[in-house]
Amino acid sequence: RSVVQSGRTQVPKHYRFVADALLAPLGPDGSPRFLEFREGPEGSLPADVLCVPHVKKVIIGGDNLVVKLDDDSHWGKVQPIVTDILDCYVARNDVPPEDTRAPPSNVTEAAATVELIDERVAALKGAKEHPMTVLETVLDMGVRPGLLQDGGNISLLAYEGDFESGVATIQLEGHCKGCPHSQQTLNNFVLQVLQRYIPGISLNPV
Repeated sequence: RSVVQSGRTQVPKHYRFVADALLAPLGPDGSPRFLEFREGPEGSLPADVLCVPHVKKVIIGGDNLVVKLDDDSHWGKVQPIVTDILDCYVARNDVPPEDTRAPPSNVTEAAATVELIDERVAALKGAKEHPMTVLETVLDMGVRPGLLQDGGNISLLAYEGDFESGVATIQLEGHCKGCPHSQQTLNNFVLQVLQRYIPGISLNPV
């Protein structure tokens, strides 16, 4: 079967499926871009999943698909139907070549150790790279792996400041965007990681 993992998420009534192939194109930087659907073109994957009783919303990004169910739903009845839809979708669509596929999210590479990130940041600072480049590197190595495992992602849209302080404009994507714990994720995870390298940084989520 093409679905390698499925189950509940931390957000009430949201359930996640992980396929062994890309369900949506990757962004220019090679990371998933999450799209939210409440309707979709006839015959498309979002439209097919939204036809399943009790499915109210679909989020697709990379090899992830997240469904939001209504209050009257029963996961045990919805799960096999969505799994069959995903199996059929992958079977009738060309699977991207191995080198352009996203790795299954249940085996996403773990976040790098602090020591490795420290070394990389030191090299970038030594090369006088822009703070934005350093922040992107820290996000890639220390933040995104954890978010991707939960069906989410983060984009750095802008940074105003230097290596001492500044404001980073960021955007949570996918499952993280609607999570009731998103503020906790920003303050207790993302901000703490970034403050190690820019002590006075603050986040401006959009």
